[in-house]
Amino acid sequence: MRVRIPLMLLAGLLTSSTHADVTAFRLIVTRNDVVAGGELHADVELRIQQGATPQTLHSLTLDVPYGSELTAWPEDAGTSWSLGAVEGYAGSVEKLPQLYRVLVTGQDVNADGSGAPAGWLATASWQPVVTLRWTIAVSAPVAIAPKDATLAAAYFVNLGNQPRGLAADADVANLGLYQPPLAVEYGAYSVVAQGNGARLCWRTLQETNNLGFFVYRSTHENGPFERISPEMIAGKGTTTESHDYCYLDAQLKPGQTYFYMLEQIDQDGSVHRSPAIAIEVDGEALPASYRLQQNYPNPFNQDTRIAYELPEEAEVEISIANVRGEIVRHLLQQRQTAGRYGFLWDGRDDRRIQLSSGIYYLTLAAGEHRSSVKMMILR
Repeated sequence: MRVRIPLMLLAGLLTSSTHADVTAFRLIVTRNDVVAGGELHADVELRIQQGATPQTLHSLTLDVPYGSELTAWPEDAGTSWSLGAVEGYAGSVEKLPQLYRVLVTGQDVNADGSGAPAGWLATASWQPVVTLRWTIAVSAPVAIAPKDATLAAAYFVNLGNQPRGLAADADVANLGLYQPPLAVEYGAYSVVAQGNGARLCWRTLQETNNLGFFVYRSTHENGPFERISPEMIAGKGTTTESHDYCYLDAQLKPGQTYFYMLEQIDQDGSVHRSPAIAIEVDGEALPASYRLQQNYPNPFNQDTRIAYELPEEAEVEISIANVRGEIVRHLLQQRQTAGRYGFLWDGRDDRRIQLSSGIYYLTLAAGEHRSSVKMMILR
């Protein structure tokens, strides 16, 4: 099993063609550590989304743009195909600036027993076309998606398995990213200043084949990160129960900001890292007053960091409300000691559904204190 960090992708629908069936494209990210120097693989898959009749593929094209956090795979073998000459196709991936262009064209496709390649049947089941590969340039969340305006597919009319004839265009749907079940789903991830050190704590909502965790630290958001936990913090294997973990990082330097990330190890040896979360060690024994900081980044479309300070022990409640004042996410409700706290919010509501673009309000209630900041989500 792999831990997959959700990527925010836009979905679209093209309706400019006439074929009865609809072709659906999706990307499956098979590795995404979001760590500089790592790899990211994305499988491009398609299927007949509406209408169950298999169709022999004639051609398809799509562009997959990506941002500066990724760079094209340096080797020519940066792609691998499920289609090829054996089926009667010529395929190519052109590496353009910040763009992979995928082209597949049929040659002499024929399934009538003449000896020509039989072609490739797109069915109601998801079938891989090509795997794209990148190197991760910076330690930051990434976003990739097929570009709606370039999605196109055409098929041979295939009555009686005789695909040699006129090709018909198909409607195309971009379903964006498929997100399989997570091997580890995090319910909370926070770091709090404790004296001259910091305590990193996280809660898992469920685990699948989880061997354990290592803790990494850096003085820069984009690294390099070094491992500071000498031994693996053992995971719970496979469980649907919630579990809490903590690690104390002692003897930090006052006046320095530190960034932490978790490295989670699957039982098959796969390695996955969380986004980084920051804590500032200012040398004071305790904060002088209650303080809710502005979330960062803001606006955001994936994770955002939330930080606050408590001058004394208090019952703490942190929540997210929409512009109508309705609470959409209860982030925290517990008693906490005095200190500086920080954690990540993934932009999801209490049902674990991504919130739509718009204005939201983050509220800290601690004892008699109450403060709020305005946040913006941009999808």
